[in-house]
Amino acid sequence: MFVVYICSVNWQPVHINQMHSGAVYALVLYSQGGILFSGGADGVVAAWNQDLEQQTGMTIRTSAPIYSLCFVEAHRTLFIGLNDGSLHGVHIDQRSEITAVREHTSAIYTMVYDEINDWLWSANGEGILSIRQARDAAKVRNIPFSTEKIRQLALSPDGRMLAVAGERVWIIETAFANPQHIYSGHEGGATAVSWHPTKKALISGGKDGHIRVWSTASGEELLAFPAHRFAIYRLAFDTTNRILISTSRDGTIKMWDQETLDHMFTIDKSARTHTHSVNAMIIDEQGLYTAGDDRKIIRWQDTK
Repeated sequence: MFVVYICSVNWQPVHINQMHSGAVYALVLYSQGGILFSGGADGVVAAWNQDLEQQTGMTIRTSAPIYSLCFVEAHRTLFIGLNDGSLHGVHIDQRSEITAVREHTSAIYTMVYDEINDWLWSANGEGILSIRQARDAAKVRNIPFSTEKIRQLALSPDGRMLAVAGERVWIIETAFANPQHIYSGHEGGATAVSWHPTKKALISGGKDGHIRVWSTASGEELLAFPAHRFAIYRLAFDTTNRILISTSRDGTIKMWDQETLDHMFTIDKSARTHTHSVNAMIIDEQGLYTAGDDRKIIRWQDTK
């Protein structure tokens, strides 16, 4: 069922948007402006109001499918990572492009904004980490980091550590990119990472469909269990309801207790939810947003 009652949470799909002409791979929210940006296989970045019911009038067309988005509020710039390795930066007020570079030779899967250093970190399918100045996209350095794809980056809450999901999971410090911990365990590699909001722990999801919990103090694996039938593409904490949310290639969305990671409930595939891989997810005080291969962007709301 897509309506779930448990622990005083009642998640319902309150709006389904299917305006993209291909799979949706990336979502990013500009909360202060009330704008949700989406991008995917059709090479279009669309800007929606937060209820998803109408576009804001801003549309960006690119030359290749869009795999990642990052909005830097400090500079009012939306960075767009393409599957051919190109990086574009667009100032959303001036509606002008501040950069268009071939940052990598393969897909840019992930980007994050490092507020402490005012850097944009990106990573690609060849295992390269790239750092650019966020204000003008000037290159800082490229780091040949891995021999395999890097699927996701996640900054620690204090911004001083960066989790890197690839054939292994790394924690590096952001000042010099020195590894602090290296975790191995996901068969086929890690595809998602998220920092635990109350514990010294990092949560990872992999191609093997497992969730693993790693100590950021000792470097030990604390817990591992099968969570999905296929690769886990996103992990995010809903701290209001104290749950961890996971999305997967298997088309399901699952909720786990934040402290114990016990399974709470599953939102299965259906005509009213997602029918294919769930590739992107955002959670904020307005609700939950998910997007996938079925071209859908769904806004979920806790209607308890």
